[in-house]
Amino acid sequence: MVRSGEAFFGTSTQLLDRLEWHACCDPRLKQSRKWPKSGSRLSSMLRVAARLLREAGVDIRFDQSLHRTDKRGIRISRSPLDLTKPLAD
Repeated sequence: MVRSGEAFFGTSTQLLDRLEWHACCDPRLKQSRKWPKSGSRLSSMLRVAARLLREAGVDIRFDQSLHRTDKRGIRISRSPLDLTKPLAD
């Protein structure tokens, strides 16, 4: 998604739905124990990986509100890669 330049803004459940759509070509992905079963689990996984994703050129932001509702949003887009800093191991 982000590789194609397409940005995402929505809830973690919407992001999980989109990821499941992309993963439909290989059902083993969704059957894996590591595949998130809910939007809240996906959000937790993204928070853990956020620093590494940013270093790899994926800008991820967790917004407190989504369209002035009680839902929290996630914004994912490409960011320029800083080639002067080495990627974390």
